[in-house]
Amino acid sequence: MSLADLQALSPLLAIACASLVLLMIAAFLQSHTAVVLLTLAGNAVALALIPPAAQLSPHPVGALLMIDRYALLYMALIFAACGVVTILSFDYLEKYQLKRDEYYILLLLATMGSAVLVASTHFITFFLGLELLTVSLYVMIAYVFRKEHSLEGALKYLILAGASSAFLLFGAPWNSPAWPRASRRKQAIVRCSSWQEPR
Repeated sequence: MSLADLQALSPLLAIACASLVLLMIAAFLQSHTAVVLLTLAGNAVALALIPPAAQLSPHPVGALLMIDRYALLYMALIFAACGVVTILSFDYLEKYQLKRDEYYILLLLATMGSAVLVASTHFITFFLGLELLTVSLYVMIAYVFRKEHSLEGALKYLILAGASSAFLLFGAPWNSPAWPRASRRKQAIVRCSSWQEPR
């Protein structure tokens, strides 16, 4: 990986490093205010690194990611939305007697998954970004576990997302040119659908 790749990926790396720093701090420092400030600082650093990454756009990172202006625009919107959610979550979580640090780690991981989604050019990165987003959202929905609706919503989302991921994975080979048997099936289906009975 070259320095240009690191510069293009710097917003994603900033969010990943912020989540790791929060993970380490949550083990030693039990301060809700400090965790919120660090989450906001991580988002601010990621937003500040978008203009340097835009200087290289469009920049492919291997065959998996494409850092172009559209991806950076949506990354900026995602990082800004994460900052707004962080501010709104501060007062909300103060009402409940539970550990609040892990919530912001999950929020940063969901943000990173969303940012990977908007820059993905390969099915692998698309699926990994989607799973990173959805698995974090499962836990965030059920985070206030004393509320019955939180657990019910998380369970329903888990079932729905698991079923949709299975459909996505099993349906992907039908569109893959590297799967010859699937392509032959598609051709057979097209021939059958276009066949008409003679009059």
